[in-house]
Amino acid sequence: MLLLVAPFLLFSLVDAQLYGGDEPLVIPVKGQQAVFPALVTADNFPLFPFTDQFNTGVELNPANKISMAGDLIVPIPGWGNFDVDGNVYFGNINFDAKVGYQIRPTNHLNIKPETLALLGQNPAFREARKHAKEAVVGRIPYGYEPIKCKPPYCNPFVHHTGVAVEVEPGDDSFFIGGIDFPLPIGENGAGVRFPLSGAVEQGTSPVAYAHGHAFNPVSPFDFRKLDSDTVQPDWPYAPGTRRRAPQKPAAKLSAEDKQKFYSKFLDKLPS
Repeated sequence: MLLLVAPFLLFSLVDAQLYGGDEPLVIPVKGQQAVFPALVTADNFPLFPFTDQFNTGVELNPANKISMAGDLIVPIPGWGNFDVDGNVYFGNINFDAKVGYQIRPTNHLNIKPETLALLGQNPAFREARKHAKEAVVGRIPYGYEPIKCKPPYCNPFVHHTGVAVEVEPGDDSFFIGGIDFPLPIGENGAGVRFPLSGAVEQGTSPVAYAHGHAFNPVSPFDFRKLDSDTVQPDWPYAPGTRRRAPQKPAAKLSAEDKQKFYSKFLDKLPS
């Protein structure tokens, strides 16, 4: 039966939308492929300290898949073992739901603005960041990658939020199969293997919602405070400060004073 099905499996029919991958986002921090070599690594500094991201999900396996596999070995005198491997999988995919968000800037590490300023003034830091490659900050469900920046941080004064929800109802059906067998072309087991495999998948695209917005200016720092906790902020109506007295309106000039003021300019006009 597998010999009859194998040629058909060479064709692949996909009636579902392709979207971003589920592979983990790996950013090299050492070696020639490092995006920020010799200055920022995962051992001594977070790659993007001003970004907060959360992903979670749930998957339900209703056990509605059927799989068949076999391995047949036939010894052939004078040549060797003729081994045939075959497998067939069909059924419905699992139900799963995913949700995630990304928010920045955040300052969970309580980094001071003075630290950021000193970091930006470091010649080695500025030179390394100039040649660094942009990296994707993170990925949330449905393959949504809201932002990418040069490490170790994005512009900390621009606000960005991304939210995504993805639900796969599990109504897709699939059929995957393959067969692998040798073709003798010589004596003493000389031959080549001839693998045939393929897949058929049919169903609807996952239900997904993705939203993102950005605006500025915003700051992860509290510029009203200094290093000393005893220094009071100078903005009006701050906690622990006295309310400023209202200022008196400026006195109005009389008609005679206005005439004296304008006459200074009128005398300088050309006749």
